[in-house]
Amino acid sequence: MGLLPYRPLNVKGIKLSNLYSSSWACRLLILLGGLVLLPWSGSSASAAIFLGTYTGITADGSTLNSGAIPVGTPFTVKTLFSPTLSESLGQGARRFGSIVTATVDSIDYVAPGYYTLDLMDGTNTLLGGAYVAHVTNDPDNTSGFTGFFPGYLSATPAFSVEDLSPTVFGPYYASLSTSLPITTLSGDSLLLQYDSSAGVQFSITAVPEPASLGLLASCGMMALKSRRVSSQVRCVQHTARMAEIQRCISCTLPG
Repeated sequence: MGLLPYRPLNVKGIKLSNLYSSSWACRLLILLGGLVLLPWSGSSASAAIFLGTYTGITADGSTLNSGAIPVGTPFTVKTLFSPTLSESLGQGARRFGSIVTATVDSIDYVAPGYYTLDLMDGTNTLLGGAYVAHVTNDPDNTSGFTGFFPGYLSATPAFSVEDLSPTVFGPYYASLSTSLPITTLSGDSLLLQYDSSAGVQFSITAVPEPASLGLLASCGMMALKSRRVSSQVRCVQHTARMAEIQRCISCTLPG
């Protein structure tokens, strides 16, 4: 099985990428609205919120504020998403709006910007049936492929983008991009890179309901408030706020 060339598709209706024209605060509110409010109008299946988790170790080129992160440093990237804020990319492929957090060497980072998570199952024709989990802040590939873009041979248990359920992708096959840039809530510039030969692990878990709705709203409001205070106050509050926001996102999640 080979990874075929990927071509962004024009999707009818409102494209998720159109949200990039808004301020980061508006993007976050729109995303939270999609995750928190829309589930009440759908079925119980569509109301689920999911967590995609990448785990790996850093490769050469990983940086924090232009300073090198040692090769082999453990990292985890979490992407929180829901079927209620998604669009089809064709057979076996779907794009989801996502909230991203990262943990590097036990230090937590929150990304206030808007990210997308493209998931593909074994029926997709875009990448030759590879199972794909592509997270990026540039879904239209204006600068070429960016973000984590790994492909896998299978998923266990069986997985479909139209009927999401917890699963683990693997074994790892190849990547079209291995570099994920993150501008954090505190203004840090984080660039994570993994070795394309070693790959990165990816799994999907379901976030328990209805507690996740309140957690999402709380995290969103804390994120918005943190940008309204002065830089001096923000520096004093930063450490406590980072821990609290990360706790909101992770306290009910498996693992």
